[in-house]
Amino acid sequence: MVADAGEAAYAMTKAALVGLTKALAVEYADRNIRVNCSQLGYARTPMVEKMALESNPEHPEVPIQDIAAAVPMKRLAKPQEVGELFAFLGSDESSYLTGSQIVIDGGSTLPETMSMGTN
Repeated sequence: MVADAGEAAYAMTKAALVGLTKALAVEYADRNIRVNCSQLGYARTPMVEKMALESNPEHPEVPIQDIAAAVPMKRLAKPQEVGELFAFLGSDESSYLTGSQIVIDGGSTLPETMSMGTN
């Protein structure tokens, strides 16, 4: 979604995922199989909390607050919010949605945000 120095392989796999999603969506559309992909930002999960603790054992909330400050919505996603997206994608309410890339990142990949180093 965004390019950062030293992250070429990561950026390449994200782009490949979008291309694969579109190709599979076309291939399976006539069988009523929908294919979409999601691009997730930071969510307040045990993995993120562990990374924060390893980064700052005395004050693990500081790295989380720093990440949140760089997100336009000023917070990390709640796991439930991410789950609700996937529940929607698996429901009849999204029956005409295929080949889409859905970004759930609180605006982090919008211009002039995290990748630009601004708040």
